[in-house]
Amino acid sequence: MFKNFKTLYNETESRSRGDFYSFIFVMLMLTTLFVVSFYTQINALIKSDSEKFWLYAFIMLTSLISLAIVSALFLHMRNNLQKLSASESEIKKSEKRLSLIVETAKVGLIDWDLIENKIYFSPILKNLLGYQENELESSYDKWIELIHPHSRTHVQNFISNLLKKDSGHDSFEHRILHKDGMYRWMLIHALVIKNGNNKPARLTIACIDITEQRNAHNILVKAKEYAENIIDTIKESLIVIDGNYIVLSANRSFYSRFNLKKEVVEKKLFTEILNGVFNIPNLVTNLNRVIPSNHHLEDFRLEIEQSVFDKKILQLSARKIYSLSSHSDTILITIHDATENEYARRSLIEYAKEIEDLYENAPAGYHSLDADGTFIRINNTELKLLGYKREELLGKIKFQDLLTEESKKIFADKFPLFKSRGYVNDVEYDITKKDGSVLPVIMNASAIKDNEGNLLMSRSTMFSNTERKNLFEQFEFMNDTLLKKSEQLEMINNELEAFTYSVSHDLRAPLRHIFGFVELMQKSSLGRLDEKSERYLNIVAESAKDMGKLIDDLLNLSRVSRASLNKASVDMNTIVEKVFNDIKIGWDSQKLQLNIQSLPTVTADPSLLNIVWVNLISNAVKYSSKKENPKIEIGYTVGNEGQIFFIKDNGAGFDEKYKNKLFGVFQRLHSSGEFEGVGIGLATVKRIVSRHEGKVWAEGKPGEGAVFYFSLPN
Repeated sequence: MFKNFKTLYNETESRSRGDFYSFIFVMLMLTTLFVVSFYTQINALIKSDSEKFWLYAFIMLTSLISLAIVSALFLHMRNNLQKLSASESEIKKSEKRLSLIVETAKVGLIDWDLIENKIYFSPILKNLLGYQENELESSYDKWIELIHPHSRTHVQNFISNLLKKDSGHDSFEHRILHKDGMYRWMLIHALVIKNGNNKPARLTIACIDITEQRNAHNILVKAKEYAENIIDTIKESLIVIDGNYIVLSANRSFYSRFNLKKEVVEKKLFTEILNGVFNIPNLVTNLNRVIPSNHHLEDFRLEIEQSVFDKKILQLSARKIYSLSSHSDTILITIHDATENEYARRSLIEYAKEIEDLYENAPAGYHSLDADGTFIRINNTELKLLGYKREELLGKIKFQDLLTEESKKIFADKFPLFKSRGYVNDVEYDITKKDGSVLPVIMNASAIKDNEGNLLMSRSTMFSNTERKNLFEQFEFMNDTLLKKSEQLEMINNELEAFTYSVSHDLRAPLRHIFGFVELMQKSSLGRLDEKSERYLNIVAESAKDMGKLIDDLLNLSRVSRASLNKASVDMNTIVEKVFNDIKIGWDSQKLQLNIQSLPTVTADPSLLNIVWVNLISNAVKYSSKKENPKIEIGYTVGNEGQIFFIKDNGAGFDEKYKNKLFGVFQRLHSSGEFEGVGIGLATVKRIVSRHEGKVWAEGKPGEGAVFYFSLPN
């Protein structure tokens, strides 16, 4: 624009100055010719005709007057020319000042001659877009091409509407492409210049790069949103009031905590909301000082009752802040719900009282000593044990001064260990009480040290050892008595086993005689005895046979009780299969269904373990033999008792109220008429498993079968 203004001025100045000089030149030439001609004529008249002299003198005078008028005009035109020169100087100065302002403000210009449709981009505009002066074409199409696609239609509509307006000026923001490929935000101020016909003749557009301002504004908006989000997520309730206590705003926590809505809080008096719970004279007095004297209100405690069962303890803090929206000082009030903290504080006080009571009245004495061993704290229990008052000990007496001479030696021996290790346990001392009597005690102590490891103080617990000593004496007496009883019991058991073994052996010979003579009588009297006599002989033979079986079982029981354990690795699968194959020979094995799970290898006495399985499998086969489809299952599991083995059958079963009799000697739950046996097999099983530190137990139901378990430790 400035370039066009300067060109227009220079053309006007050059044309005026050229016309003036041409006029002066012509006038000088005419005057010179006139003077020369007049002088020639005067000389001729004086010589030829003196009468025409006055006529020519009049003409000469008139010419001189004309010359004077021309000279005056010349002076007037010279003054105008000087004024024009002065105006030119002022215009140059103004142009320089305006150019400096535009360059300093970095305002790019677009000058568009609407009549000739010529457009001009100023160097500053090109520089704003990252171009050198000769790099960017000055054209409307190029300008529109650089505008962001989303803004092109808006810019075109903006120009079109501006050309139709009467005012002829307006502003608009849009994005335009920089040479680096990034879009910059531009604020444009457009001015339409109209001609004499009130038609748009020229459009001048000032362009200002507002990218940084726009970014700063966006950052400010995001910062405001961020701050508002933080304020809304703060657990403390925040409320802002002006100097007249009118509520300006509050955060989400405030509305949520007090179950209020904005319309009943904002623009209302702070002292009137929540039914006036904040209308407390002392609080109002403190708030009155916040703005004038920049007073900070800290932790003003307030207890409110929202309902019968909901009491709140609040802590209010307030300080002055400047509000950008109202451009005035306001008061920010922070409301902290201290209910839980207050109840926790009260509970802590109660807990501290309980701890203090526990310390003072514990069933043990407690005391603390400084580094020299002087009492600095002691509880009531220990005071009662020692017979002293608190003021007689604290800061006056050392612990070692209360010890007997023998205990002082123990103290001197233990104290270095205590300092190095930091604790001692179960140290026995004899303490001299205030009345002179001796109290035996047991003590435990721990050391408290500084960062360098130096002893600061110690804490100790003290128990009276009187009862313990009495109990220990009683324990020793009882232990001696128990040892004697155990020795007696062992002797009786040995005698009983020897008696059982001896009786079993001694009974075999008579039984053999009875069985032999009965067999001879049956053979010698064959066909001569009546039926009744033969039945008697059969009963005697069967009884002798049962007696022999009973004696064998008693011998086995005695043997497993006395035999030493020879433990080895035993494959349970091998033992079970061998025992079952031996037992099934005497039974109808075709209808017997046997299911043996995979069993583990154990560490036990193989021969004794074989007896266990013989008795358990024999019983299972015997008691299920009367079922149409006898089933036996042998399996294994792991439990708290260790490795647990079981054998399950679907035989006669038993009533569980008698299960405690199952493993006793000579205990039977079925008659010999139903199932043969003498009642020693399960007792033998229990004796063998017990010797392996295991357990035996059983479950069953009459007519539905039974399950027998035994465990071996892992």
